[in-house]
Amino acid sequence: MASDNHIYYFEIGSGKWEGNFSLLVSNWKAFWSDPIGLRNRFLVFSMVFFQKLAGKSAINSDLQAHPGEGSFGVATNIVRIRKWILTLYLLHEKYVLDVDGSHVKVISEDHFGPFPFLFRDSMEYPATIHAGGMSSTYYMPLLGTNWVCNYQVQPDRNHVDAVLQCAWAEAHEIIQRTH
Repeated sequence: MASDNHIYYFEIGSGKWEGNFSLLVSNWKAFWSDPIGLRNRFLVFSMVFFQKLAGKSAINSDLQAHPGEGSFGVATNIVRIRKWILTLYLLHEKYVLDVDGSHVKVISEDHFGPFPFLFRDSMEYPATIHAGGMSSTYYMPLLGTNWVCNYQVQPDRNHVDAVLQCAWAEAHEIIQRTH
């Protein structure tokens, strides 16, 4: 029987996905009191302002399975959030699957805005894949604060809904498989 993390990345997740992404600051007081720094405040303001002005952004993902790599398999993912032809966020991820069948180490590099050389970060963080590979939780340090990201695979295995939350914001991803 396949492990939860194998099902999630190799059976369900592998392929191309697209949908929409939205970000909303839900608690401005907490946002101002969080010591995230000027750079991260600028990035949050930019994303929120742009989406307020132009609406939800498009998101696409290309997840590739590499079951023979590492001790229990690896997957890679390129995620792009954009509005029209303007890239707002670009993320390169490597998921290193744990032999316990549920845990994952995520190694990522992200780029904000249309000039990726200006605003970029690298990070490592944990994720847990839940029973049957139908949901996951990522514990992501992003924009100077800690986010909990919950992904729920729909029963058809071709749609995923996600809620990403921190102390002052909430983001939503709704994606569907295209290939």
